[in-house]
Amino acid sequence: MKTDDLKTANENPWYILMTLHGEQEGDGVDWELAEKNRKLWNAWTCHGLTEEERVEAAKSSGIDVAETEWTAEIEKDVQDRFAAEFKRRNDVDRAPDLPDPRAVIDLSNIIYSNQFVTRDVIFGSGSSFFDATFEQTASFSRATFMQDVNFSRISFRQNANFFETTFMRHVEFSQSTFTQDANFLDATFTQTASFFRTTFEASASFYGTTFTKPTSFYFVIFTQIAHFENATFKQNAFFESATFTQTASFFDATFEGVAGFGHSTFAAEPSDTPEIDFSGVQMNGPVNFERATFKHQYPKLTNATLHKSVQVTADKDHWPKLASIQNHREAKEATAKLRHAMGQQALPEEEHFFFRREMQSAQRSDRWWRVLHIEFFDVLSEFGYSIARPVGWLFAVWALGALVYAKSATLSWSVGTSMAYSFSAMFKFFGFQRTFMLEETENLVAGYEIIAACQTIAGFVLLFFLGLGLRTRFRLR
Repeated sequence: MKTDDLKTANENPWYILMTLHGEQEGDGVDWELAEKNRKLWNAWTCHGLTEEERVEAAKSSGIDVAETEWTAEIEKDVQDRFAAEFKRRNDVDRAPDLPDPRAVIDLSNIIYSNQFVTRDVIFGSGSSFFDATFEQTASFSRATFMQDVNFSRISFRQNANFFETTFMRHVEFSQSTFTQDANFLDATFTQTASFFRTTFEASASFYGTTFTKPTSFYFVIFTQIAHFENATFKQNAFFESATFTQTASFFDATFEGVAGFGHSTFAAEPSDTPEIDFSGVQMNGPVNFERATFKHQYPKLTNATLHKSVQVTADKDHWPKLASIQNHREAKEATAKLRHAMGQQALPEEEHFFFRREMQSAQRSDRWWRVLHIEFFDVLSEFGYSIARPVGWLFAVWALGALVYAKSATLSWSVGTSMAYSFSAMFKFFGFQRTFMLEETENLVAGYEIIAACQTIAGFVLLFFLGLGLRTRFRLR
């Protein structure tokens, strides 16, 4: 909805109830004013709750349960202030009746021009902020939402704080936009939570957040840093088709159910310090990275525990190019862990895919003379994966040997004899020379014996690599 189509906050009776002692004005927060507003609101909203619910809500918000009591004195104070404030702010002669505390708290389709401060506030019934716009900081820190709450299609233009907020029922943040920092530090989602197609344009912090029921971040865009350190997902968590443009940190996070990152994009844009950190993560349920793309970095998997079922896409288009990797030691560790995970699932094609990338990172993580054997392994056989490379090298060794023998004035062999002897020298272990080329072998001079011996060694090594490539390609274990 366009901003021009939104109502002003003071037209809304629930907003008036939340600010009976006055609105927050200016850049700073008047915490004394916020406390006065909170006490009257909590008393009003909680008189629709049972005694047990009031105690639970007070404990969750960290306030004295006495603050939730609705007395005749408080009722008169609220009614008088509500009527006076509504008439003053809207320039009308008559104020509406107080809303029913058991009805949905409808704060939707509103533009909030002042700071919205509801720290330690209790929302006793269902709440809706649908299609609202917060032009200043919105603070819901340590608030408690006892029933379903709808934050869909919200525009938070300044910082949004949900520090230690408790959501007792389903919460919907679908298609909302956080222009500045979004802070859900140590928040608790007791029931399901949805952030479908939400955009975080600045830092998004879910550090230490607890998600008790299934949680979805489908198609979410994290433009800057996404913090999920020490977060706990007690059931399925879906980040399908999400975009992590810069850093994504799940350090020491715990996934008890499915961890779904299918079709997601990590490190979508190049950066000097991009990081995809899954260090210390505990993934106790199936892990899905099918069709996920890691554009510029491999995930950091130091001390990570992966479930026995890990799905990934073994395709070069979904993994970073060597030139874009900044830390090859971390890349080597990550690909080794992924290779091990694929091996445990008896997926030889995927296992060898990560083995090749592990070797490529190993080539670049040490001094050249210490990895020379790895270089040869790559050049001759693409780490045991290629069929074409060993065949090509076999042809080159054979052709070079045949050329040397044919051009030799000492040997005076025909082209056909030279080609045949070069072949028999390469595969001497098959006994071709004893059967077909005995005379040529006996008359071979010393210098050419060395060439033939080198061909034999090269033929053995290259034939081994050819067999390795065939074994790998045909997925034989």
